[in-house]
Amino acid sequence: MQHPREVLSVEWRSETALRLVLAPCDDWENPHAHEQGHTAVVTRADWGAVEQRAIGAEELAAPAEPAVQPDHSAETRRLLADLAAAAGQQWSVRRRVWAVEGMEDGRVLAALDGVLAESWLPSGDRQWAVEDEEGGRQLVLASDGTSVWANAERRSRRKGRHWETSAPRQSPSTQDRSWRP
Repeated sequence: MQHPREVLSVEWRSETALRLVLAPCDDWENPHAHEQGHTAVVTRADWGAVEQRAIGAEELAAPAEPAVQPDHSAETRRLLADLAAAAGQQWSVRRRVWAVEGMEDGRVLAALDGVLAESWLPSGDRQWAVEDEEGGRQLVLASDGTSVWANAERRSRRKGRHWETSAPRQSPSTQDRSWRP
């Protein structure tokens, strides 16, 4: 497909037919995008044999039509809290996660609002975090896997009559061992 698409809904119609409702790909230009969807039914004789990227744009081409975008947030929060409890953990709401990188040893690095970078152990425990007012947007792992650089967006804010931009934060990867995955 030419543009990535958000899947708003997935529903099995039969053993061979899958109904998809996709968000418009022009949601930044289309004022009605959050009220519309493109509904397509894709059929396969054996869904177990379907490979990645086997569904092409021509099968998903459908006109935009009104589509209800249900709010599953309460159900999702309950499910996540139950899953965490089953693993002996406590779930809490996370801010927008902008980047995730998996490590060979099973650890996961993430950049998100309020956190430049953080490391999670395979056990589900957070190993370390470097907090920041705005947070990280991209992660770049060193080729040897011993450090990580975080790209942080700095937005201008009005302070009184002037606009100010937060000072850039130097990567502590050379100064702070907590940045070493």
